[in-house]
Amino acid sequence: MISALKQAMISVDQLEHSVAFYQNILGFEVILKSDIQAGMVERLWQLPEGTKAELVVLAKSGIQWGQIRLVKFFPKSKTIIREKANNYDPGIFDIAFLGEDATKTDTILKQEGIGCSEIGMYDIPDYENMRLREILAKGLDGVAIAFLHYDPPYKPKNLKEFSEVLHSVVIVADMQRSIWFYRDLLEMDPETDMMMDNDTVRHIIGTPKDTVIRMVSLRRQKGFTGRIMLFQFLNTDGQPLGGTDYASESVPPNIGLCLLAFDTDDISELESRFQKNDIEIVCPPRTLDVKFFGHRRVMTVKSPEGTLLEFTENNISKSSTKKTW
Repeated sequence: MISALKQAMISVDQLEHSVAFYQNILGFEVILKSDIQAGMVERLWQLPEGTKAELVVLAKSGIQWGQIRLVKFFPKSKTIIREKANNYDPGIFDIAFLGEDATKTDTILKQEGIGCSEIGMYDIPDYENMRLREILAKGLDGVAIAFLHYDPPYKPKNLKEFSEVLHSVVIVADMQRSIWFYRDLLEMDPETDMMMDNDTVRHIIGTPKDTVIRMVSLRRQKGFTGRIMLFQFLNTDGQPLGGTDYASESVPPNIGLCLLAFDTDDISELESRFQKNDIEIVCPPRTLDVKFFGHRRVMTVKSPEGTLLEFTENNISKSSTKKTW
């Protein structure tokens, strides 16, 4: 039904500075630059009338998933997404990368003046001999970035420096409804469903003492790339912590991580699923005759926890017969 996570969209304050970070530090390549005129994507991305934008897409060489989409909007917002949020508050939370060496990653981040947690080491439940080293950083534009390092035998053999986007964590209040959405409507495959009761993890994320984290990983293809990770924080009685809903500010042109994008084979069928199941459709499928979308049909919806999701139909022959927006 859909692809793996294609792109994570970040609304940025200083475009050139943000491009340099992902290009020079994380080793991404610029694969597309585009100007977007007012009126083309206002409804798609819920933008104020008259908003214009500059867009840059970065990717790892030869990899079509796990890309970064940086967009600078005009006029520019001063609101930084989740600036005042607790890490257990519902909503889209971070993007994650695999790193070749955790100690080297820590050094690089500190040299760039990026605040980050100390390196945390912990074992992953349900996996034999899986040890993970993790750094959680507050990157440019207020984006939370997790840098992960797997010890052998799970460490990728050919990883150089940093990977493409490994996954994005979404904090949910109602885990069962979110699983239903991603598993049943989007047909993502549940890979893991585990409880993390670990002081190291709590310290890295910054959650209250004795908090238990339910972690559900869903994917569309084998391997590490392009997954969605659902996190739910529970108290000692097994009840959700709750928290403040920041979905209303987690949209462009506010600064920060604001949208997750996927490809789909049949956007009309996907729209029908959403309609039958009362999923909020922000913008129904429209063909966008814009360089970035390549004259294809695009749709945006709100997931149960309020994340803005974008779907682009990858069958151009279907798109070409539809009305252009």
